[in-house]
Amino acid sequence: MPVKEAYNIAHHNRPIMENDSEYSSLIDHLPGVVYQCRNDQRWSLSYISAQVIALTGYSPDTFYKASSGIHLDPIIHPDDRPMALEKIQIALTKKIPYELYYRILTAKGKEKWVLEKGVGVYSNKGNLLFVEGFIMDNKTQIEGDESAFKKEMKIREKLEEQVQQRTKELNTLAHKLKESNAQLKEQVKVTKTAEAKALSSQSLFSAIAKNFPKGTIAVLDRDSKFVFVAGEEVKEMGLDKFVYKGVSFDDIKIFSEKQSQKIKEYIDKTLSGEQCTFEMSVNEGNYMINTSPLFDENKNVVQALFVNSNISGQKQVELKIKDALKKEQELNELKSRFVSMASHEFRTPLSTILSSATLISKHNDPGKEENREKYVRNIKLNVRNLVGILEDFLSLGKLEERKTMVLPTEFDLVGFTKSLLEEFATDKKKVQVIKLTTDQSEIYVLMDKKLVRNILTNLLSNAIKYSSENYEIWLHIGQQDDSIEIKVTDHGIGIPEEEQAKLFERFFRARNATNIKGTGLGMYIVKKYVDLMEGTIGFTSVLEKGTTFTLRLPIKQKESEKDITY
Repeated sequence: MPVKEAYNIAHHNRPIMENDSEYSSLIDHLPGVVYQCRNDQRWSLSYISAQVIALTGYSPDTFYKASSGIHLDPIIHPDDRPMALEKIQIALTKKIPYELYYRILTAKGKEKWVLEKGVGVYSNKGNLLFVEGFIMDNKTQIEGDESAFKKEMKIREKLEEQVQQRTKELNTLAHKLKESNAQLKEQVKVTKTAEAKALSSQSLFSAIAKNFPKGTIAVLDRDSKFVFVAGEEVKEMGLDKFVYKGVSFDDIKIFSEKQSQKIKEYIDKTLSGEQCTFEMSVNEGNYMINTSPLFDENKNVVQALFVNSNISGQKQVELKIKDALKKEQELNELKSRFVSMASHEFRTPLSTILSSATLISKHNDPGKEENREKYVRNIKLNVRNLVGILEDFLSLGKLEERKTMVLPTEFDLVGFTKSLLEEFATDKKKVQVIKLTTDQSEIYVLMDKKLVRNILTNLLSNAIKYSSENYEIWLHIGQQDDSIEIKVTDHGIGIPEEEQAKLFERFFRARNATNIKGTGLGMYIVKKYVDLMEGTIGFTSVLEKGTTFTLRLPIKQKESEKDITY
């Protein structure tokens, strides 16, 4: 082989950044892999950075050696390979940048999601010279974003055969060049080619840094002056108005005094040789900041590299998880409290039912029918109390699961209410009377009967429970345009003014009702059902004089399944 040709071959295939220590150091500290390759069948590599070890488990030498059998194409997941190839070729044909999400298989056979950004480099005549790009681990972004990512892919791996042979050729060529001044002109040409490649590597790094996804890359010298800053988030962070080469960090005005002091401390630590990681909020965005010292050829720290990644999406996911955990804890506490309360409330009705049943068995003789009827009424009353507690429990369970079906049917509300009042005949105290008044003899509505029944049952049961004997309870039903108005008025103990705001809370019992049986769930369930039916409920109450509840419900209720927020 002629000396001139051998020298050209060896230098043309030399890694493009091996003589540029400053940019090589910067690239080696980036959280990803920089590469340059040809658009051939094997994606022949001109350069691949050392970060490929952390990403794939393979060293750069493994990719350069043809005998290893490892290049960019085989490490791409087989399911992602066809689509990625198509995406890259379309971009190169259109001469536009490309961005891909795909999976790779590491040296240990583990799947890993990566993000790749690349672009074709073309000659003045428009011919494709080579492909340059940047690949980074995309694990954090895929976990913080509950919406899912596009599985786009394609990476081609390059096998570089005969590295050792080329090195020998280069050594031989260098020896011959020393012996012959005739090769001096060729040396100059090769040197110029190498310089052009160095400039190309700088351009590649600048392009990668400028498009660094969801973050920024900044380099500061030992005087805390910016040497370099770029990335997609420069404008979002507000750095574009202040940062340019040679500006001191002290001149940046986007940080608070506390934040500036914190960053200065990390700059000092990094310039002392430490690698640091911390979080910070800037312009309503959350950022994870990783720092690393940059060394010169004498292994002295000369600069500090700051890589900022936007983790706002991940933070939002964390907040949602914390909120869900808090609600789950509240639900568990609620269930525990209700079970404890229900166990206590069940004891008295069950004891009464048992004693009444025992007494009935002892009053079977003629003439004791009145006693038996009294005990039967006691049993029925306490059974209704138990059923009420169980209904509260079931209603609460559906509400806390945040799913309650609204199944409206058409019915006469007046007739329905009259039938319901008949069921309260045994529940009323002595001489208590429930008076029903209506604007019309029939009022047809489209509502969920179960919800209406539960609402009226709770309101009337409370009116009976908290009123004394010989007092009337008023129930009025009227129609106003497209809504129904229901009023329930009692002359009972009333609600203390300072406690009225808590009436619709779970397990609330007013201080003047602690000796009266109840779960503290009735009004909470009523309020949730009224909200579910797109209605309103309010009340007025005076202590020791009574309470009036006023409901307004739409005549026509839409069928739906709603989540109730509480």
